[in-house]
Amino acid sequence: MKESSASQHSYWQDHFRRQHPKKNGAGIAKSMDYSNDRLQVQTYAHILEALGSLRGRTLLDAGCGWGLFSLMAYSLGASPVGVDFVPETIEALRDLHPMIRWEVSDLAGAGQLDSLGVFDRVAAVEILQCMHFQSSLAALWSRVAPGGRLVGCVPNSLCPFAPGVRQRLPEWIPISPEEISTAAHGLPGCSEVIFKGLTYLEDQHFLPYVASAWGPSISGTPNRIVFTLLRA
Repeated sequence: MKESSASQHSYWQDHFRRQHPKKNGAGIAKSMDYSNDRLQVQTYAHILEALGSLRGRTLLDAGCGWGLFSLMAYSLGASPVGVDFVPETIEALRDLHPMIRWEVSDLAGAGQLDSLGVFDRVAAVEILQCMHFQSSLAALWSRVAPGGRLVGCVPNSLCPFAPGVRQRLPEWIPISPEEISTAAHGLPGCSEVIFKGLTYLEDQHFLPYVASAWGPSISGTPNRIVFTLLRA
């Protein structure tokens, strides 16, 4: 398991070292390797919905990339800490946006997040498929303060597109709703798990995804799963 974890870490660190310097059509650095910015924007909207009001709250942005979500949270009144495992990106962010705390950390590394303290909100957007899901979720959950919540977005392993993506990205490990529920119910103090499914639309002229309602389970096989864990 340790060897596999080290291999996965190196694979994704190299991947995002190559990805982070890329720019979109407007010359803005990409935070995630989505095919287009519209997917990213809609994903962030659902994450913000699940996090609730951020004014006066602390937020851990796990796997922050170029910090776009941290910057949004900051503009909404949060005190964010952006964490990523690409040192070059974090160094650049410290120069570009010194009003936000940026830290280098391996989210899957045992105890590496402990020095950050606990947070009212933890966001893990499109990152948990790049590491061992259960142990990484537990590490992030340990950073959630009482009464707080963790919000994540992951690719659904039951989605018909998942096998094709895995052929291209062997260390990309999508997650099923059942795996999320099982892991969440083993976390101390987790009082509720709430899901939303995001499914690609054939006609994307208005929105790329159609979103389900929030609920305790998901029907169908959406492409992405947004989930919220509430802490008592």
